[in-house]
Amino acid sequence: MKRVLTAAVLLAVFIPVLVFSDTVAFPIFLAIYGAMCSYEACSCRGLEKKTYVLIPSALYIVFVPFSARIHIYAFIAATFCYAVYMFLVCAAAYGRAPAPDLLFSAFFIIFIAFGLYSIVRFRDAMPQRYLLVFLAPWISDAFAMYGGKLFGKKKLCPDLSPKKTVAGAVSGAVGTMLTFVVFALVINLFFNGNCNYLYYLLASVPVAALVQLGDLGASAVKRSCGIKDYGSIFPGHGGALDRCDSVLPVAIAAYSFSVLPYLFM
Repeated sequence: MKRVLTAAVLLAVFIPVLVFSDTVAFPIFLAIYGAMCSYEACSCRGLEKKTYVLIPSALYIVFVPFSARIHIYAFIAATFCYAVYMFLVCAAAYGRAPAPDLLFSAFFIIFIAFGLYSIVRFRDAMPQRYLLVFLAPWISDAFAMYGGKLFGKKKLCPDLSPKKTVAGAVSGAVGTMLTFVVFALVINLFFNGNCNYLYYLLASVPVAALVQLGDLGASAVKRSCGIKDYGSIFPGHGGALDRCDSVLPVAIAAYSFSVLPYLFM
């Protein structure tokens, strides 16, 4: 019940943001959410109390969603400055903060930033399809959870994530495929679209795989850091990063493939 109530509250907040995603409300929301993610990324390695790491990381993350609507050079410049800063911190903070922890956090923060940047850019490029970046991972997660509870016997990766089952993974993939097909149906019926169902079904296959890999990758990071969840801000769901561990790689892939054709023009 706690998980359901939390999900209802999150949707109540997030749906208006999606409605006004063409306004500044969208990057503002992502900036706030990104700031929470940056705290959790730093806390993975016990760096959340190191202000010389936490504050620059949060400022960088907060700027990224806005840079997506300024220019790509703004994002590149901010990322370069942050990477150089964190590299210099490895020397300046030697003896107070282990360099591997600093570099791990820097890489993690940049990965989150690239995800947030991709979400905004893909939204502006594909005002309808960008919703799949959120819908596919979240619906897949729901299908995987209930499919695993009902049919799960054989473990998927017991050493990495003891609760994940083969049935859950298959159910999650089915959920992703259904999400794409139903999404295309809704666009065609209610928004006078011309979506090709076969195209959407085929496109859902790599997304389904990416959702699973993103989830397993997040589990690997948490296990290597000795934590169960990234945080506890969302009762029943964990932290901010726990809610977007599959959204970020899907967003990065979606944005990357949307701009790929233009690189060869």
